[in-house]
Amino acid sequence: MELRKRIRYVAVVAFAAILLLPLSVSAGGQGEGTAASEERMTITWEGRIKSGEDTTYAMDIIEEKFNVDIVPNGLGANDGREKVDLMIATGEFPDVGNYWVDRWALYDDGIIRSFTFDTIKKNMPNYTRMLNQYPIGWLINKAPDVEDSHIAIMGLAANTEVCTWSIGFRKDWADNVGFDLPKWDEVKIPMDNIGRSFWYDEDIYLDDWEHLLELFKDGDPDGNGKDDTIPWTGSGTWWMWSVLTGAFELNRRDAGNWLQDGELVDWRISRNFKDFLITAQRWWAKGLIDKEYATQDLRKAWEKTGGSHPAAMMPAQTNYASRDDDNLNRPPVNLATLDDVANGVQLVISPGPTGPRGTRGESYYRQVTSMQGYQVYIGSQVDDRKLAKIMAILDWMYYGSDEDWVTMRYGKEGVHFDWVGEPFASQAKGRQPEDIPEGYPKQGSWFTGYPPVYTKTRCIYLFHEKYYDFLTNYLWTPKGDAIAMRKYKDDIFNETNLVEVNKRVGETLQTMTDEFETRAIIGEIDIEAEWDSYVQKWLNAGGREYLEELDKAPIVEELRKGNIVYKLD
Repeated sequence: MELRKRIRYVAVVAFAAILLLPLSVSAGGQGEGTAASEERMTITWEGRIKSGEDTTYAMDIIEEKFNVDIVPNGLGANDGREKVDLMIATGEFPDVGNYWVDRWALYDDGIIRSFTFDTIKKNMPNYTRMLNQYPIGWLINKAPDVEDSHIAIMGLAANTEVCTWSIGFRKDWADNVGFDLPKWDEVKIPMDNIGRSFWYDEDIYLDDWEHLLELFKDGDPDGNGKDDTIPWTGSGTWWMWSVLTGAFELNRRDAGNWLQDGELVDWRISRNFKDFLITAQRWWAKGLIDKEYATQDLRKAWEKTGGSHPAAMMPAQTNYASRDDDNLNRPPVNLATLDDVANGVQLVISPGPTGPRGTRGESYYRQVTSMQGYQVYIGSQVDDRKLAKIMAILDWMYYGSDEDWVTMRYGKEGVHFDWVGEPFASQAKGRQPEDIPEGYPKQGSWFTGYPPVYTKTRCIYLFHEKYYDFLTNYLWTPKGDAIAMRKYKDDIFNETNLVEVNKRVGETLQTMTDEFETRAIIGEIDIEAEWDSYVQKWLNAGGREYLEELDKAPIVEELRKGNIVYKLD
């Protein structure tokens, strides 16, 4: 393959047993032969090349193999809702894209298109095989107006089947302020290969956790002689609190809901939410919460846990703790540099404080199946000929052989990445750009990771041995289940009128909650005095209609058993 550079212009009644099967991907793949025409075409794709160059090793392979020109649109899935909304409003949705926007709204507004099951089977044999092994996938994302059609191509992320958010803090800081972690040396579970991050599988009760925040605030944990430590930082609402609210039996992720006294309740009007707010207001009054949390973006919060470490703790994805280098500028690993580790610093990684009812952790990332998230959509401007080509590319990239998947994910072995141990039985570890030989693009991987297809076996390539052992022996076991919550109901098949209801009142309801939450936490309102009024306003603003529609959805635990059940007898 000729390496080159070019200037690119950014322009089902019983399926539970089958759900548990591992994904067996085919080494054959579809290749470019199924595309309707061999005439070279241009495909715009969500994302950007991180190296700053105009190509990647994986992109060169795809362009040559499939006779296409790929044009990244320069906007990543996590680049901010305002930028994404502007892109959509100006009619610039790419041919292939994944953005955190309601896919049903995108479809209703004519932004993305549908494609039939027959088209999938013709152009994506490997993806078809995955859907057959996880047959619930055929029922998800069905187009409402075209029979036997989908509006999204789904990934599979076994690493997100579990509770994947946690809290990290420095053990030496806790020692410096006199906070004891019982049985630390006996129970800690290593999460990396360098001795930085350790899982602490012991309860830190809510009162003790609050006391730790107080000690971090007043006890000079970093020993700099200044009263400048921020005990708890974060950004906004959900990102800030979701790992803490498990202590209140509060499942707030992804429209969390449950039965309370026999009635379906949304987290935003539950008494659990009220209890959390009362506690958080007390933390704010004590100065335990970053005063800028409601207005700063996520990157600003990350900066406060790095560098001079002004902040002691913030929520973080658990797998971030597995990194064994200094290249991730976010918590928990940026709390301790490699030099710190060399001097004996260890990080405590916890699922969050344990509440008065014995609960901790947070919601499952994927409530029913690991195929629920990380999907890609096809722009409505894409005709059937280009659709066939895109499908063939995706099928080969993500759903085919592990060898091709690793190339798309990491680049060329010995150039862009090296195996930590035995090839295809250990982690594939990427090289730094300065270590890439001349004549190759500095970035080996494809420029976006959507849709990821992370089977449990492929997680071996993603993570080093210690973290893979942690997944296998902890998070993927009943121990992991014990620190996570599921919703009671989920409109996974889009059977209700929730999309239409959310289009009319969803933003109003969430804004109402966000404003009440922020004002409550910073002490602007008397929570007890205003709670009942807030609940009634929420219900009257469309919340009642929302709950009525949600109640028509199937029960999550029944879906997990393989039964599509909407009401229990």
